[in-house]
Amino acid sequence: MRDLKKPLSLLLAALLCCSAAFFAVHRLPAASVWAEGEISDETTTLPEDPTDPTDPTDPTDPTEPITEHTHAFGAWTPDGSGNHTRACACGETETESCVFEGDYVSNGGTHSRDCAVCGWTKTEACAYEKTVVAPTMTAEGYTLNVCPTCGDTFKDEIKPAEIDRAESTPMGDIDRDGAFTAAEARTILRVALSLDALSPEELAYADIDADGKLTAADARLSLRLSVGLDSVSARHAYTYETGAAATCTATGTLTLTCAYCGDKRELTVPASPHEFGEPAVTPATCTANGSKVYTCKACGMQRTDTLFAIPHDYSVAATATHGVLCAACGATQPGWTAFGGNWYYYNANGTRLVGKQFVDGQRYRFDANGVSETGREPAPPKVAVLGDSLVVSLESAGVAPYDFYGKVSLHINTIWNKSVSGSSRTIPDEVIGRDYDCVVLLIGINDLDYAGSVWEQWYREALQGLKERAPGATIYAHAIFPVNETRARANGYVATNAAVRAKNALIKQAAEAEGVPYLDPASVFTDASGQLPYEAASDGIHFGFTYAGYWYDWIKGQLK
Repeated sequence: MRDLKKPLSLLLAALLCCSAAFFAVHRLPAASVWAEGEISDETTTLPEDPTDPTDPTDPTDPTEPITEHTHAFGAWTPDGSGNHTRACACGETETESCVFEGDYVSNGGTHSRDCAVCGWTKTEACAYEKTVVAPTMTAEGYTLNVCPTCGDTFKDEIKPAEIDRAESTPMGDIDRDGAFTAAEARTILRVALSLDALSPEELAYADIDADGKLTAADARLSLRLSVGLDSVSARHAYTYETGAAATCTATGTLTLTCAYCGDKRELTVPASPHEFGEPAVTPATCTANGSKVYTCKACGMQRTDTLFAIPHDYSVAATATHGVLCAACGATQPGWTAFGGNWYYYNANGTRLVGKQFVDGQRYRFDANGVSETGREPAPPKVAVLGDSLVVSLESAGVAPYDFYGKVSLHINTIWNKSVSGSSRTIPDEVIGRDYDCVVLLIGINDLDYAGSVWEQWYREALQGLKERAPGATIYAHAIFPVNETRARANGYVATNAAVRAKNALIKQAAEAEGVPYLDPASVFTDASGQLPYEAASDGIHFGFTYAGYWYDWIKGQLK
C-alpha cells in the first residue's frame, strides 16, 4: 500500500487540474479523503452549487431555454395610512401614495375625499377660522366659524341685537363714550354762551331738550345727568343728512332721523368761517398807522387790521455834535431842546442833564450848564460781565450799559451752580441765546488763597464753558483789580496786592492757553505806592460810582 501513495496522489492532482470546474460545482456520490500517507474510505458531501447547470430552474442552465417573467399585479389595497399596495403571484409587491382628487366633502365637523386609485376614504377634522360679527340695532351678533378646506360653516356665541353706543349716544353725551360728565356740561354751557364751538354732529347731542336751541337749560340738564340726578332715553339712534350746505354768508341745515322711531330733527348749521387770502399791506410809518386788508375768496368780504405806527428812528444828529433827529421824518427826539444855538436834554422829570449821561442807551457829555458838548458816541457792543462781588459793585454804580451777572462770595469752582438773584439759570448759562458781542469774566478776589495749578485749571474750564455757551462772542479774561490794603484791612478783608498779582499771573496763563484776550487794568488803577487809590473804594476793594465810571471809560476802549 505504501508504494501506491505517490502515484495515486499525482493522478488525483492531474484530474483536479483538468476538471476544476466540474469538481468545484458538482457533488460526488462518493469521494475519498486523503490524509497524509494513507487513503480513507469515508464519504464527503460537497455543498450544493446554486448555479448547477443541471438545475432546471437555473436560467443559466445550458440545457434549458431561458423564459422572461412578466409580473401580473392584483388590485390595489389601501393600508389606512395614505398608501396602497398590490402584489404579483411571484410574490413581488408595489406600494404608492394614495392619489386624492376633487373637493373635500363636508361631514359636519370633518371632511373627506376618496383615493382615485384604491378608493380609500381619507377623513380629517375641520380647522375652523373664526370671525366675530358684532350685534347691531336690528341683528344679533355671533361668531362665524368657517373651514377654509371644505367650506363648512356654523355660528356660535350668539349675542342678541342691542343698541350700538356709537350710533345711539344718549342726548348730552357729546364725546359719545356712554357717560355724562361735568366736562360735557361745562362745554355745553360755554357753547350756549358763544364762548366755544362744536361741530354740527356734536351740537345735535348737546341740545338735550331737543328744542332746536342750545341754551343754559341744556347745560343744567347735562350737569344733572353727570351726577345721576336725571336720565334721558338712549333709544334714539340718529343718522345725519345734510340739507343746504353752510357758507361764509349763510347758515345750512342738518336733518337727524332716528333709526328706530323715525323721529326727525332739523338743525341749523352755523355759517362757515371766511377763507381769507394773503393781505394787501400798507406799511406803518413813524407818523401814520398802516393796514392789512384781507379779502374772502368766497364772498369778497374784506377785513382790515391796523398796523400801528412804528417808533421814530432817532439815529441822525441834528448837528455835528448836538441833538438827535428821526431818520425817517426829521422829528426831534423828545427831551432835546435847541436854545440860543445850543442843545440841551431834559429827562422825564424836567431836569436838565449835566456831565456824562446816557440818553436812550447812548452816552453824551454835557457841560455844567447842560450844554451838549459832543454828539452821541458810537453804540457800544452788547456786553455781559460775569463774576463775583467786584461785578456786583460795578453794576450797582449804574454807569455802564452792560448786562452784569455777579454773585457775592462767588468762587471759580462754584460758578457752575450759582445764580444771580431772581434767575433760574446758572451764571455761565446767562449768556446762552442772548447774542452778546463780548463776554467778560471778572472773578478771583475770593480765591487769593487757592492752590495755583488747580485754580488755573478751574479758570480754564470756565473760559471753555463760556466759549461753548456764547460761540459768537469774544470771551475776555479780566484781571483782578488792585486793592488798597489799608482800607481792606480796616474792613476785615485779608487781601494783598502781592496775592492779587500772583492770581493775575494765573489768569493771564489761562487766557493765553485758551486763546482769549487778557484785560489788565492795573496800570490805570494803581497809584505811586502800587495800591488802589484810597478814594477808589470805601472798603479798599469794591469800586464806588466815580471809579466805576473810570472803569467803563477804560474797558470800552478794550472791547472789540
